[in-house]
Amino acid sequence: MLADNQLIKRLQNGTIRGIILDFDGTILDIRKTLKDSIEEVYEEKHISADIESTMQEIGALMETIQGLPLPKIVLESFNLFKYIESLQPITYLKKLRKRYLKRLAMENCRKAIS
Repeated sequence: MLADNQLIKRLQNGTIRGIILDFDGTILDIRKTLKDSIEEVYEEKHISADIESTMQEIGALMETIQGLPLPKIVLESFNLFKYIESLQPITYLKKLRKRYLKRLAMENCRKAIS
């Protein structure tokens, strides 16, 4: 909490002039960390899928979202999971996606009314 407050103060007083977001791995290559994370989740959730394909799908997804404004990414984040093939058969995600799409449709209706 103290570190968060210090960071906020530094951002407000201008001692931090910029933040570098390294999505393409130019500064830090996160492929091994990503692969290890995927393997860990697959093992924990008993998912049998090709990890290399999943990594390629995640990489393609990252390429796609790099050009989008951050709020749009956050608002559409669940919808992005459809691009990761290994997550498709998970029943929980199917239910969550159905609920998400229903809420999204309701939200669009509200916007049109107002």
